[in-house]
Amino acid sequence: MIEAAETAAEAGANACAHCGIVYQSEADDALKSPWVGCAAKKCSYWIHACCGNIFYRDDDAGFKALGRWASEHFFCKRHMPK
Repeated sequence: MIEAAETAAEAGANACAHCGIVYQSEADDALKSPWVGCAAKKCSYWIHACCGNIFYRDDDAGFKALGRWASEHFFCKRHMPK
């Protein structure tokens, strides 16, 4: 696992909620995984797709499809529809 340059606590909402790697840090760039955020309005839960075991096609169409899917169907535990 790649170690984060900063801890999640130091970075606040700018870190992956799973691994703690800070957004746009060297470690984040090395990981090369897109980010997905909770679809609930005003929720700041973000993770790398790989940290959530979310698979996508590794091309422009795949990234766009991942974004569309996540914006409607990815929820953190707190906002998971019942």
